[in-house]
Amino acid sequence: MAIFLVYASSFLKIARSISCKRFVMRYFSEKDLLKFDDLLKDIESHAQDNTDLLRRLDRYSIALTGDITEMKATDPLSDAYIEHVKAVHEEIIGRIHSSELEGLPELNAEHEREWPYPWGTKSGPTVANFLIAYGLLLKVANLPPNARVLEVGCGVGSLTWQLSRMGYRVDAMDPNELQCQIVRNATKDFPSPPKVISMTLDQWLAAKTENYKYDAVIFFESFHHVLDHRACLRELLRNHMEFDAKMILAAEPILEKECAHLPYAWGPRLDGQSLRAMRRWGWLELGFTKAYIKQLFNEFDLSFTWTKNLDGGPLSQVVVGYKDDNPVNKTLDSGIRYPASLSDGIDLSIDGMPDYVSKFDGLASAEPWGRWTLGDSVKIKTSHRLPPNLIVRLDLTSVFGPNVHKNLKVRIGNRTMKRKLEPIEQKTAYEFHFENVSGNEIEILVPHPCRPKDIPHLGIEDPRRVGLGIKRLKIDKLS
Repeated sequence: MAIFLVYASSFLKIARSISCKRFVMRYFSEKDLLKFDDLLKDIESHAQDNTDLLRRLDRYSIALTGDITEMKATDPLSDAYIEHVKAVHEEIIGRIHSSELEGLPELNAEHEREWPYPWGTKSGPTVANFLIAYGLLLKVANLPPNARVLEVGCGVGSLTWQLSRMGYRVDAMDPNELQCQIVRNATKDFPSPPKVISMTLDQWLAAKTENYKYDAVIFFESFHHVLDHRACLRELLRNHMEFDAKMILAAEPILEKECAHLPYAWGPRLDGQSLRAMRRWGWLELGFTKAYIKQLFNEFDLSFTWTKNLDGGPLSQVVVGYKDDNPVNKTLDSGIRYPASLSDGIDLSIDGMPDYVSKFDGLASAEPWGRWTLGDSVKIKTSHRLPPNLIVRLDLTSVFGPNVHKNLKVRIGNRTMKRKLEPIEQKTAYEFHFENVSGNEIEILVPHPCRPKDIPHLGIEDPRRVGLGIKRLKIDKLS
């Protein structure tokens, strides 16, 4: 998370290190960069506060003086393109970039505890913009209660605080250990404190041992600090995220198209604020065009939404990547049909269905005890019209916790019957009497489908939306 504070002594150290390192300048004029350093010192010495500092920086930028034709002709999803980006960035910062450069070089932990960013700026517009951005993120993400969230680049924990207060089970990481310690101290007394990890994303991906998967991975002002983001996304999506999880890029510099501040598909930004962060601290300050993000997400078969809130300024834009088709809660029909009569019922502990069932939905695969319901309802369609007067009998093997004492409904045509569910130890069989109905479909309405993984004390990482365990469904004709 980018934090714009002034540390004159650290700036002088960095300026000295930059002047010691010599690069063959292919893209920029060294004179222009040194002139910006002098300008930056003047801006920082005269800025009244954080808002004024940013306003002054917005007036300045640096133009490329070299030829980027080769870079623009290179596939932006390739390793060769990354090498071009590294070369441009190294000229700007005057050295080889490393993860140790990310994060503020000097932090007053006590001050951050009392005045965490952005509140420590004491700037109404700055704090308001961040709160609007956090609110937009939470609204657009729309995660279920107790969702598992990975926050990449937590900084001093301003967003981590919001996520943990929501009750989400948060793993937050940042390469700066001091920043991580500030987050731990600020959240240690929460009912569900986050797990704070002092690593870069690629280090964590190589070392992670937990077998649980995330419902969302959030980059808030941090995706632009990940150089090989393509490889990281691939690993996250393949091994660490639920199939229906959301990849969220929030408050990231994603622009409508190439411009003077971003003259390529993606790469270092050339505006005053970004140049300050790079020249001063050596940070990686990437920017991305919308077309590139679309190309990147397409590679991983992700659709995406792009939401903006103009009241919150540049921070208030959220890109959510997601898979269109989720097999986790999908019914898989093996196609097996066996001879049976309507009165024989349906044994859900075996694969296949009676031959009078033409189609069914909302059921998991068969297990020795029966099948779980998936989602809000179970639909069983018969090849012939059902008797007008009948009894539907359900033999249950499980009523998943949140469904106990809720009303279970069964619908045929325009008639709906309901029964209150009891704990499975008290009752297993439920009957629904229908008279004068017309139709060939039985619908079972599950009152409270939810994921076992969203109930932390169970310790079950099952991402399916289950409700009832059904052993048998039987249909008896009434005379």
